[in-house]
Amino acid sequence: MYVMDGVVKAWSFEQSGEGRGGLIPTLLPRFLVLLIVSSVVLAVIGPLGQVVFIVLAIHALRGAKQSVEALGLLSILLLGSRAIYPDGVGLFRWVIIFCAFGRVVWDSVVNPEISPVPRRLLGVLSLLSVWVLVGAYLVSPVPVLTILKLISFVVGVIAIVVSFYRTYDLIPYWYSWFFTMFVFSLLGSIVVAPMGLGYLRTAQGFQGIFQHPMTFGPLAASIAAWMAGLYLVCKRDGLWRFLGLSCLACLFVYASLSRTAALALGSGFLLALIASIFRRDVKRPLEFLFSSKILIILGFLVSAGVLFAPQLSQAIQDFIAKDGVQGDAAELFEESRGALVARSMVNFRASPLMGIGFGVPSDLRRLDQHLEKIAGIPVSASSEKGFMPSAVLEEIGIGGAMITIWLLILLIRPVVHWGGFPAIWLLFTSILVNVGQAIFYSIGGPGYFLWLMIGLCYARACWGKKNMLMHFYGKRPEVDNCALRWR
Repeated sequence: MYVMDGVVKAWSFEQSGEGRGGLIPTLLPRFLVLLIVSSVVLAVIGPLGQVVFIVLAIHALRGAKQSVEALGLLSILLLGSRAIYPDGVGLFRWVIIFCAFGRVVWDSVVNPEISPVPRRLLGVLSLLSVWVLVGAYLVSPVPVLTILKLISFVVGVIAIVVSFYRTYDLIPYWYSWFFTMFVFSLLGSIVVAPMGLGYLRTAQGFQGIFQHPMTFGPLAASIAAWMAGLYLVCKRDGLWRFLGLSCLACLFVYASLSRTAALALGSGFLLALIASIFRRDVKRPLEFLFSSKILIILGFLVSAGVLFAPQLSQAIQDFIAKDGVQGDAAELFEESRGALVARSMVNFRASPLMGIGFGVPSDLRRLDQHLEKIAGIPVSASSEKGFMPSAVLEEIGIGGAMITIWLLILLIRPVVHWGGFPAIWLLFTSILVNVGQAIFYSIGGPGYFLWLMIGLCYARACWGKKNMLMHFYGKRPEVDNCALRWR
């Protein structure tokens, strides 16, 4: 194992995973300095934001690696607080995404032999596109809106996932790159707290350096899952930093008052434990549960629970009943999501097979009020769905829901088999956040970060399977949707 550019890289199979002492993300100092300096400059000189967008668009055109870097930095500009980062990202984000997509298409046409694509995944996206286009013609009240929503989703997903897929050999670098960006997000949120910038949207929920507490909470939950997973499975000394950062991220989940994020973090851990039974990259996938780390953490939690039981009980009650509504889980769900789900199901029952149209708001009677038009053309619609299953059924019907399940299976299965526990926990947490917020088919906001995490986990799975096949067969495999193909 050796270190280059702040990235720990593994040269043998025995050190090729988190649990074997390899693939440990480290801080990239120059990248961290770039994030800090650029954020300060943009906060002071806002008009420079336009220059940053242009630079990122050009950077995305340079190659697959550069596309991932540009798309990752776009997430900070897209989700960051407007008190720090510039306005106008709404239009420029599509310029950057389309530049990354254009690079994917260019490489596929010019260098197809060295520019692989996940064919099964793209096949399901094609099937989904056909289904949505048929729905746009038959049932959508605003066909143009449905088609534009489909284009934005497909272009965004292909740009992110294929760029990650073509650079999965760089997963040690991507782990350190995103680790550095996460450290910046957490520490930056600490810095803005005493400045009063952390409570610009609400007086209760903490938003950190991001736009809204409901944006920061899910993002912090994903960070907490990944950091905690790294701490649990890594077998090297000096890894307490992962535990500390995970605890800090959990604290931010609590401070944001995002119940969806907290539930996704806990449920994601349980699902990751169950899914780990089917891992193929290690012989004893749950061995870390019997390590001294777990005993220390459990001992600390039990001690804290005994010593501070009244305070913890009150804090949990305040977090759960953030809107002043008391009750069990079903009552709280009904209070926060019940009306949205009921309206979606009414629309679904009116058109169960095809739905009402991809991207169409639930309130059809006030449809014109939700549409945002440019030159008289509806380009987007403000809509809150609240719950992914009902939203999918409402918009694309039973047929679209079946395609969505197929798409999720293609994304989850390779990560479960070859991604390692940290990636499994990260993936389930990110997807469960989406279930509560219905952002899976939205690339314009928090859903953009979700797809970045999906791309990272998918690349980690392809990297893990490649190393496993090289170890057992002594040949370099071509990973096509994590299926075995030989060069």
